[in-house]
Amino acid sequence: MADITWFKVLTNIFEDEKIKIIQSMPDGDALLVMWFKLLAQAGKTNDGGYIYLNKQMPYNAGMLSTLFGKTQQTVEVALNAFQQFGMLDIDENGYIFITNWEKHQNIEALDRIREKTRERNKKYRERKRQELMLPEGERDVTRDARMTQRDETDIEEDKELDIDKEKEINNNKKPDLLSLFKKHEIQIKGILQLEEAQSFVGVLDIPLIEHYAKLSAKKSVRYFITTAKNSVSAGITRYDQLNLKTEEEDFMKGW
Repeated sequence: MADITWFKVLTNIFEDEKIKIIQSMPDGDALLVMWFKLLAQAGKTNDGGYIYLNKQMPYNAGMLSTLFGKTQQTVEVALNAFQQFGMLDIDENGYIFITNWEKHQNIEALDRIREKTRERNKKYRERKRQELMLPEGERDVTRDARMTQRDETDIEEDKELDIDKEKEINNNKKPDLLSLFKKHEIQIKGILQLEEAQSFVGVLDIPLIEHYAKLSAKKSVRYFITTAKNSVSAGITRYDQLNLKTEEEDFMKGW
């Protein structure tokens, strides 16, 4: 397969909780460099996020150490950390793969752009064929009319792409839970609790997450998690669904 020549990185990547925690670890900057090297290698392999020398030979830590110019210990620490955070995994045959690889590629948007390009090329070829069939005197008039029509069509298609791009940006917006918990002095006892809390991002809307964080101020993160679970069980996933007068009674029973 041909190499992928780019992968997508959001501008707010360094606000992500996982990235912040990794960067705070010993040799955190080196670990982050390893992450981007792994993403680039997955792009070169171009097999749905898998990373291997060939289909019969997966990479091991020693091979990646040579490939990336890092010590084997750094590679092993990086792979272990990324696996714990769910950023990559290793299958039963020892093959490393990036989880949610499509998120880094935005495959649907690429497909839409390719499809629109194909449609434009097809329309252009059809216009040229029809023009050649016209008498010489009518070609210029027809060409001018078609150019105007094409410009209007291109503007509409560009608007569609802009809308798609805006939707993608909005979908990728995530609350910074780590900063939110620090702001409200919520006690975090280990990475697993933070990961469990993070699982509600995308299930509950941002205003509701921020509201539950405020309710959990100066308490344990377990309080936030239980509140979020009860909310989902009650079918409340948006802030505007809340009855603010009775929410604590409904969701905080048993505390």
